[in-house]
Amino acid sequence: MSCSLLTYVLVSPDVVPGPLEWLAVLGTVADQGVDAPIPFLKDGLRRAGRTAITESVALLNAARRSSRFEAPLALEVLLRAGSATDITRGNVPGVDALHDCRLEVRREVARCSKTPPRIAGNVALLLFSSGAQVHPQVAVRWAQRLPEHIVIAANAGYLPGRVDFAVRSRIPEDLGGLFQALGVQAGEKDGSLLQADFLGLASALGFKGLRDIDVERRGAFPG
Repeated sequence: MSCSLLTYVLVSPDVVPGPLEWLAVLGTVADQGVDAPIPFLKDGLRRAGRTAITESVALLNAARRSSRFEAPLALEVLLRAGSATDITRGNVPGVDALHDCRLEVRREVARCSKTPPRIAGNVALLLFSSGAQVHPQVAVRWAQRLPEHIVIAANAGYLPGRVDFAVRSRIPEDLGGLFQALGVQAGEKDGSLLQADFLGLASALGFKGLRDIDVERRGAFPG
């Protein structure tokens, strides 16, 4: 259970319905999704405004994913707002900057998704460089395009000296077990490794011949 959903359940007698309910709804949707099978979520969404909630989640998340890392600004916007509509209508300072972050993230997802995949067996590797945290979205897109593959979207430009990656797949595969078998504690879906360690992981997965230059940070330039 996510923290937002747990909070919603614990404080619902005091805030549902009420002026703070939208915050509980917003956090729950951000963690669980707008169509999560939670009995009280549908009514909460109706009162808070489904479109306003989903739009607010997108704007606030974009601030964290942007290369500018405007998470502190997103928190300020959230604290100033009295409703999700205050955010979507720009009734509080800082929303324009969140829209800029969202535009940047959209552009980077579109650009990095054009990266041609490298294929080794049933694993597809997309290696690119972006200052924005877009590797999870790129992995989701390519998992839909390559439903028979395990997709690894690897971003060499997010953190200096590291390769951050997201793993997505539509096939029934134990992704955590895959990495554990290789001796890499990278997590089930997302990971971050030193450049040399990532090259070792890629080689173990069958991607031979990758060099240091392949995982250099290149900012906004295509991978």
